[in-house]
Formats: sequence, structure tokens, C-alpha cells
Amino acid sequence: MKKKRVLALVLGTFLVLAACRKETACEQPTGIQGEWVWKKSVGGFGGWTDTPESKMRTQTLKIDDLFYEEYVNDSLVQRVEYDLDIRDEDFFGTNQYIVLATGTEYAVKVDDSTLELYERCFDCFTHYYERK
Repeated sequence: MKKKRVLALVLGTFLVLAACRKETACEQPTGIQGEWVWKKSVGGFGGWTDTPESKMRTQTLKIDDLFYEEYVNDSLVQRVEYDLDIRDEDFFGTNQYIVLATGTEYAVKVDDSTLELYERCFDCFTHYYERK
């Protein structure tokens, strides 16, 4: 796990240095790193949909090379180290998994503007975020 973190940090630093030049503006982060705003969560046996409006709260994720931070109503509620694993399995339509140091795991689908986190259980939720 430690080797993965060091490799991610070195690679992330290289990408930032390569992308940022005085004559050009720095580009937005790509991949899982960045700031994400919660749009909705869908799941459970009843197929419920939770939104910021229905739950009367905002939720934001800030993910850098080492830490996963979760904010509710702009207050930090969790800051934890994580690993991004690539696995042979493809149950959720992805082989990428974010594994928090607390033991929580999510299957991950990400593109430039959206992040989907799939809880790993039969009746759990899928959480949808947009890049800030």
C-alpha cells in the first residue's frame, strides 16, 4: 500500500509540473483527484433516490493523491488515506476501486466531469457527483 501511495504522489507531482507552465494556464484535475459535488444517491431495496434537496444537506468530496475528504454542509466529517485499486473483477462495470483506510470500499467510475461511487453490497447505494 505504501509503494502505491509513493508512486501516486510521484506521478501526480510529475503531471502537475508537466501541465503547469508560465505561458499556459494549469488545467483542471483529471481522474479521481479533484473536488466533487454530490448530486444524488440511488439504491436500497426500495430504489430510493436521495438528493441534496430531499436530505436538506450539501455534500462535497475532495480527493487528492493521498487523502479522501468528505464535507457535509461545508464541515469536514471525514479525512482518511485511500488507495485506488485495479482489480480483475468487473461486477459494477468498472475494475477501479477506492479503498479507504477505514476499510470502506467503493467501485469507481469516473470521467472528466462525473464520479460514480458504488457501495459494495446487494442493496446499497450508488452515489453520483459532478466535478466542481
